[in-house]
Amino acid sequence: MKHNARALNTVAFALFICVRLYAGDAKSAVDAKMAELKVQLPPPTTISEMNGASFKDKDGKFFTATHLSGVARRELVPIGVNAIPVLLKYMDDDDPKICFIAAEALESITNLYPHGMTMNDMYDVKASGHARLVAAFQEWWARACGTYTQPDSRFEYSCRRAKVAMPTAAQWYEQRHIPIRLSDGKVGILSGANEIKVAIFDPATESIEYRESPLKKAWGSHAIPLPQDRALLLNGELCETYDFRANAYHQIGGEYALGKNSGWASTILPDGRIFFCGGSVERQNAKGCWLFDPKNDSFSKAGELIVARSRHQVTWLASSKILVTGGKTEDLRQPCIDSVEVFDLATGISSLMDTRMIVGRSAHAALRLRDGKVLIAGGFDVTQRHSELDTAEVFDPVVGRSVKVGSMALGRSTGLHGAASKRSCRCFWRSRKRAFD
Repeated sequence: MKHNARALNTVAFALFICVRLYAGDAKSAVDAKMAELKVQLPPPTTISEMNGASFKDKDGKFFTATHLSGVARRELVPIGVNAIPVLLKYMDDDDPKICFIAAEALESITNLYPHGMTMNDMYDVKASGHARLVAAFQEWWARACGTYTQPDSRFEYSCRRAKVAMPTAAQWYEQRHIPIRLSDGKVGILSGANEIKVAIFDPATESIEYRESPLKKAWGSHAIPLPQDRALLLNGELCETYDFRANAYHQIGGEYALGKNSGWASTILPDGRIFFCGGSVERQNAKGCWLFDPKNDSFSKAGELIVARSRHQVTWLASSKILVTGGKTEDLRQPCIDSVEVFDLATGISSLMDTRMIVGRSAHAALRLRDGKVLIAGGFDVTQRHSELDTAEVFDPVVGRSVKVGSMALGRSTGLHGAASKRSCRCFWRSRKRAFD
């Protein structure tokens, strides 16, 4: 037995030495090959490698993505699995074409294709998804080596499909349906981009009740919950309320305050009123602020902002104060707005704060925390090829200062120009901890 154990130990040690030597050879091979590729790439070998999407390297030369993919498969993939830790190092190279080649080689070796990744994420180290792409490859390698450890699992979620499904799911998706929770625990579902549809989902029985809508005109894609199981519907021309209990619509009389405005921001106040501000009318940003009172279903002018903005966010602070953050300018070539102002409902006056957000952003999320500070996360940044931001910051309205906090795993937004985002951005409270969704 002792001789067998000694023999097994000897074999294991020999295998360990071989693996280390092979890993060392892989590192040398990858480094040598990358050094060659930085100087000159081998020519394309097929017609497809001569065509396709292209981008510039750090010297301003254009390269096609298909050509770089072919180079990665021919020059680096044959080195094998032990090339992975070395290739990961080149994912942060200052030469975009080297980053792209490393990413292509890693994808081919691991057969890992992270969902939602774009070509920009592969070669641009500043892209919102680049860090997530690197993290995915690092996790694959750690699992392969048996060194992977599970991340913090304080937040546990479960999801399952309901017993019923909406028979026209695709059509409802295109109609931009909006769910509204009702007082009895059911969920009202409104859809009306092109035609009006209403459904009531009962989570207790997992059943759906479809209703014939009394309104024939499409109302758009904006619905805000009101007390007593009602919803405020806005479509840029008309303003109406829908009563889920009575299955009835009521058109609001008088001037529709928001007109053909889009891109406005709103928040529900503690007394039930709804505050609206900003937006865009015929491509011109607006400053107007309005209040909607559900008690008498009427709008009233509240004041004006200092900075005209759209696709911004408003957050209720306390003592009649509302924080207004970010937004986009009328010229989409200009950076997003990074200014912050506080609107006082009591006086109808808005005050521009001396400090600014760490980064200008639009279509972001903003949540008031329990300590009175505001968590600002995600959104769009036009200076980063309109990419979705994964950064977050906490703004302290008392001292007027914003502090950068940990980034999200993905860049997210609430949508731009009225279009739905691929990854929605919301902030919420869960288990007494702050969290990103």
